[in-house]
Amino acid sequence: MGPRSGHLAKLLALSLLLVTGLAASCQRKLKGKKKKRGAALAAETMPAGRIRWKGVIMTGDDSIVAFDNARRKLKELWVERGVDEADIRELSMTPAEQRGEVGAASEAGLRSALNGLAVGKGEGCLVHLTSHGSPWGFYLRGQGMLTPAALDKMLSKACGERPTVVMISACFSGVFTSNVMKRKNRAILTAARDDRSSFGCGIEDTFTFWDGCMIDELPKAATAAALADAVSGCIRGKERERKLAFSYPQQFVGAGIARLPLFDAKPLEAE
Repeated sequence: MGPRSGHLAKLLALSLLLVTGLAASCQRKLKGKKKKRGAALAAETMPAGRIRWKGVIMTGDDSIVAFDNARRKLKELWVERGVDEADIRELSMTPAEQRGEVGAASEAGLRSALNGLAVGKGEGCLVHLTSHGSPWGFYLRGQGMLTPAALDKMLSKACGERPTVVMISACFSGVFTSNVMKRKNRAILTAARDDRSSFGCGIEDTFTFWDGCMIDELPKAATAAALADAVSGCIRGKERERKLAFSYPQQFVGAGIARLPLFDAKPLEAE
């Protein structure tokens, strides 16, 4: 092979190396793009992560049976929607109900029940309170009022920044949507505006209006916001039918919980 042939051979070898290198580089870039695109598509189609909900249901008065009726029925519905029965604490103001797994209702009892849930990563808090109320808070017979500030302190300690849904069935319960209770990880649903009564607290009532609507709408609700809207619509219908002054149920849904499935977002077997 002469000098000219040797030079051409070197050029061909160098060209081959360059082409091979460029091809490998392009392949790596394409793989990277495919990987990123695949991750983006997975994020778009991936279902929301499951939350293990843990909760407390408490009545604040025993003057009517409607409060304990709601407590028992709501526990049943929570279990049907996938909440483990062992993760539910019940507190009642009715002495005859305080047996087995049902404790005595009180501010200290609520605090202890919430702390006992031991809410951790991937878990959330459910709280339902039903009783009478006042512009200052939630009525606990013989004990005064559970205030928004006191409830906020309990929730902050027991639930922290975990998803938290608070449902308060009482007159004037809109006071619990005040700034002291608002957190991005919380949804707060209440039966009335802070200057309005709610209805259905008669001796003959099976449930209060708001608890009854909650029981009707809970099995169908996908998110806390959807539940709040459905319950408010139900209440408006009941009050209009009976020509009652509107109670104006109030709600606050933090940005961090707005799109989170209320339960597992799985259809019930009966649906």
